[in-house]
Amino acid sequence: MNKAKIIFKAHSAFITIYYAILVVWTLVSVPLLISKSSSISTLLLGMNAFVIVITWYWSLGLVYSIELEDIHVVRLKSLRRNMTFNVGDVRRIVAPPSRIQFGFLRLCLSRETFYTFFSSSRPLKKILMTIKNHSPNTQFVKFSPYYFEETHS
Repeated sequence: MNKAKIIFKAHSAFITIYYAILVVWTLVSVPLLISKSSSISTLLLGMNAFVIVITWYWSLGLVYSIELEDIHVVRLKSLRRNMTFNVGDVRRIVAPPSRIQFGFLRLCLSRETFYTFFSSSRPLKKILMTIKNHSPNTQFVKFSPYYFEETHS
């Protein structure tokens, strides 16, 4: 018997603002580096270019969609790649500080770590509650003590 899919998609405003800031940062940094390239060392220029490339690489890996299928299969989608794994594979989930209702959520598997946009939405809460209930070895770090309580609002 298949249970319905639970889908969390990050709010488009979060994604738009994040990538807009990243684009502006890049558009300011790259011309500044090019204009200063003759007066700074090649090593410093390379280090700055490396930071820009790594920032974009990491940012394109940010998960914007989490799907929970059949209570046991989790699918993560990002601009860089998609990943599928079982609920029991999640070792640790780290939230932003408990009073913050948005930010990044870190999902740690045994060999990989994924970051996703976090907001206090019902679908995400249902997915996290399912992981908590079906994977007792998963650690939940920095979550409010009240996050997993049932609310009837």
